[in-house]
Amino acid sequence: MDFQHLESWLRFQQTEGIGRVYSQRLLDLYGEPSNFMGQDLDLPDLPRKVLDQIRDNKRVNNFEQVCKLIENYEIKYLTCLDKDYPQGLRNIFSPPLMLFYRGQLPQDAWNNTLAIVGTRRADNYGKYITEKISRELSAKGVIIVSGLAYGVDTIAHKACLASGGKTLAVMATGCDQIYPPENRRLAEKIIENGAICSEYVPGVVAERYFFPQRNRIISALSMGTLVVQGKKSSGAMLTAKYAIDQNKELFAIPGQINNPLSEGPNYLIKNGAWMVTESEDILSSFINTNYVEQLTIFPELSNEEKVVYNYIKQENRPVYYDEIIINTKIQMSKLSSLLMNLELKGVIQAQGGNKYIYLY
Repeated sequence: MDFQHLESWLRFQQTEGIGRVYSQRLLDLYGEPSNFMGQDLDLPDLPRKVLDQIRDNKRVNNFEQVCKLIENYEIKYLTCLDKDYPQGLRNIFSPPLMLFYRGQLPQDAWNNTLAIVGTRRADNYGKYITEKISRELSAKGVIIVSGLAYGVDTIAHKACLASGGKTLAVMATGCDQIYPPENRRLAEKIIENGAICSEYVPGVVAERYFFPQRNRIISALSMGTLVVQGKKSSGAMLTAKYAIDQNKELFAIPGQINNPLSEGPNYLIKNGAWMVTESEDILSSFINTNYVEQLTIFPELSNEEKVVYNYIKQENRPVYYDEIIINTKIQMSKLSSLLMNLELKGVIQAQGGNKYIYLY
């Protein structure tokens, strides 16, 4: 890693009073911060105080510690001048100057992303629909973006991984920190099958106001945002607002009108959000038809897998394990393996009581 390059960007980012407008002006004029940091610039449209900060800012806070964390945790970064910097971030009101990440970002697959957000205290309905929609979409190639929080975020990430999909977690801390700490193992799995990312420098711990700020990145990195459950004052609704501001597709799961957790989604639907009752509602709304065709390709099944799948599908209801044995004549020793393969391919789903349903 080029630590001199990193240092110049961090010096720029930590310059007091730089702001969005002034930083963009400087980058447009000079390009890389190494071209102007430490220089005595003469720009009449920038305040003298800011220009003095640029000239006098010679060091980065805790730079040695930042470098150690980057090496220890194999953290990479993109700047807003890099060609691989996500286009969705370039288009928002306050794009981060730098995006740190661990794992592999989607790069050319940003148009395959969907944010799934909701309450940290999802009820059984919210948990079920989050898991179902996340599994179905990830099985069809959609990359799920969320925030690694308790509740809906965690369920969405786990369901995506369980179906063999890729997922992206946007952090409100540095990439070396995992919050909540109980999701540390989940974060490691995400890194293996996607990425965790953050606008915050490694070593930065969670602050309360970081969480609302990171929500603009969750929506910006996604083609659309699905709100599962949440009150009208919830963080999920803030993400929905960012999605609207960013001209992104907005989806919501309807719920009972007397359930406080359905306040937010029902309000969004009343005001024009797409109502989602199945994953196809999301897929069919994407404008890029080639993308939809790509996502709806059915996975290849073996002959025995087809027998099991076709039986579950034709019943069009949850079917018991014993029923499958009796009606397909497949040996018990083989059936468990076949059912697991079909789950991993995203075409069926196991339910409680040793029952199975088809997904598509």
